Amino acid sequence: MTDSIATDETIETLEKSVGTRLREAREAKALELRDVAKQTRQSQDTLAALEAEETDHIPNSILRLQARNYARFLGLPEEEIASAYAAARSSINTEAMPAEPVKPSVPKKAILIGGGAVAAAIVLVGGAIMLFGGASPQSADQLAISARLAPAFEREIETISLVSETEEEFYIRALVPAWIEVRGSDGTVFRNREMQAGETYYPRTGAGWTITVRNAGAFEWQLGDSPAGRIGEPNQALYSVSVDNAMQTAQAERTAALAEASGASKQPR
Repeated sequence: MTDSIATDETIETLEKSVGTRLREAREAKALELRDVAKQTRQSQDTLAALEAEETDHIPNSILRLQARNYARFLGLPEEEIASAYAAARSSINTEAMPAEPVKPSVPKKAILIGGGAVAAAIVLVGGAIMLFGGASPQSADQLAISARLAPAFEREIETISLVSETEEEFYIRALVPAWIEVRGSDGTVFRNREMQAGETYYPRTGAGWTITVRNAGAFEWQLGDSPAGRIGEPNQALYSVSVDNAMQTAQAERTAALAEASGASKQPR
C-alpha cells in the first residue's frame, strides 16, 4: 500500500510542468517572487519567466544556471529541473527544424579561403596577447568580456548583482507604483515598465548603467538594508541618472556618517 501511494505521488509530480513545480514549491514556503529575487540575487522577471515557462529569450547556458539556482533555493532536485527546461527547448528546436538538412552551396575553394583567413586571424590575436603580456585582471572579468563580445548575452545576465566595496548591495526600491527605465552603457534597455510599491531592482554597478524616471520621488536608493535617499523630488522627471555615481555618493555619505558617529563617541564627556 505504501509503495502504491509513493508511486501515485511520483506520477503526479512528473505530470506537473516544471514551472508549476517551482511555483508551488515557492508558495508552499509562503514566499513572493520579490522575496526569492532578493535572497537569490536573481531577477524577479527571470523567476517569473521560469514559472511561466516563457524562456525563449534566455540563452541555453543562462537558462540552465538560473533554473538550477532557483531549484536549489526551493529544495527541489536542481539537475532534474534544469534538464526539464533543456528537454523542452530541445523539443521545440527539433520541431522547428526542416524535414531534410539543407546542403551547403558554398564552393570548396571559397571554404578553403575562408578557413585560411580565420586561421590567420587567430594567429594574429594570439600574437597580440603574447606581445602585450596577457589580459589584466580587470579585462578578464567575465561579465565585462561578455558585454563587449555579445550585448545580447549581457541583457540576460541582468540578474547578477555586483557587490560594492562595502560588501553591501546597491539597489532601487519603489515606494509607490511608478514607471522606470534602466539602460546599459551600450543603450540596452533592461527594464521599461511600472514597478509596484515595495518592488526592488538590482542594477549592475561599475558598468555605466543609467536610469530614467518620471517621478523621482517614487523611488529610493538602498545600500544594504538601509535607505540611501530618494532618487529625486516627488513628480520630478530625471533622465539618464548614473547608477555608479549614486552608489559612490551613498557610500561616501555612509562613510562620513560612521566617521562622525565614531568621533562623537570618542569625545570626553
